[in-house]
Amino acid sequence: MPEICREFENHLPRRVMTGRGSSSHVAAICRANGWRRVVLVSDAGVAAAGLLARVAGPLQEAGLLGETCAEVPAEPPI
Repeated sequence: MPEICREFENHLPRRVMTGRGSSSHVAAICRANGWRRVVLVSDAGVAAAGLLARVAGPLQEAGLLGETCAEVPAEPPI
């Protein structure tokens, strides 16, 4: 196994929500965490499919959306 793959640490938040309409809760979740500005990072395919807009819309309406970036490679190199 390559050296880079031997250890992994995930320090991201552990709350995961799935299901139809889950993105409509994003603004309330951000507010509950005390977040005032949110940056959404995606790839062009997700944006083109309209999925980025589903999350950005509620954030924009709540005044929480800072920036969006849909320029990340779909499979970023290590």
